[in-house]
Amino acid sequence: MSARVWVVGPIAWDTVIYLPSMPEVGKFVQAIQTIERPGGTAANAAIALATTGIETGFVAYLGNDHLSAKLRTTLEDSELKHLSIATLDGPPSHVLIFIDEKGERTILGISPDRLDQVTLKGVDLQPGDIVVFLLWREHFALDLALAKSKGCITVVGAEALALGISADIAIGSRGDVANAEINKELLDRIPRIALTNGKDGADEYMQGSHIHQPSVATKIVDTTGAGDAFLAGYISVLARGEKVVGEALLVGSKWSAAAIATESSIPPHWKEVDK
Repeated sequence: MSARVWVVGPIAWDTVIYLPSMPEVGKFVQAIQTIERPGGTAANAAIALATTGIETGFVAYLGNDHLSAKLRTTLEDSELKHLSIATLDGPPSHVLIFIDEKGERTILGISPDRLDQVTLKGVDLQPGDIVVFLLWREHFALDLALAKSKGCITVVGAEALALGISADIAIGSRGDVANAEINKELLDRIPRIALTNGKDGADEYMQGSHIHQPSVATKIVDTTGAGDAFLAGYISVLARGEKVVGEALLVGSKWSAAAIATESSIPPHWKEVDK
């Protein structure tokens, strides 16, 4: 048996432009190719996690336009078991992603951020469920408290480390917490912290414990979704019960490496990684 997981956060339409190099101010660069595809950091992680067979729910919002219809179809065609999607007037989250010659991405939001319309109220939370707030927003404090009151395991994005928030786990990029010192006081507030650091691998911190996972060799094509794949892998191990110390870090790192090697925002299916 595994724990049920709820992922809270954005689903987005990604307009992705591959460039030979990032343009200098006032200069012209010809795109290599442009791809329109579904994405959004929380949706990426939730859809990927569901491919492991873990019962996964997704809590988000969509608009009522044609892009929202495409994104809704993406969710309905996925292996997600539960959807709690608010429908708002207007567009969904829509981002412009630039991929440079090294596969690194730069993201520009081109529609309003309406995550304040997303809530866990009415969601069937049960004791032992894992609730993941992948992007932290101040209004999620009420939902975090609700999840705790229901006996859920709570996971927050790494940016929450600097905000005085208490949760069971924090996961994210070290770049989001560049000035945060991982010390006893921080681990008293968030007992388990996993941070990715690009080619330098990933680290996991608990009281009296630090594990380093070297990066997994891969071809860098597009780093979009790499962190989402790491989270999906890491949470999948925790949901089933970690059997070996460092297993969550290893699985997250392998999935992240597989995601980097693809032209996609949504990470590859777990069956492809598990090969």
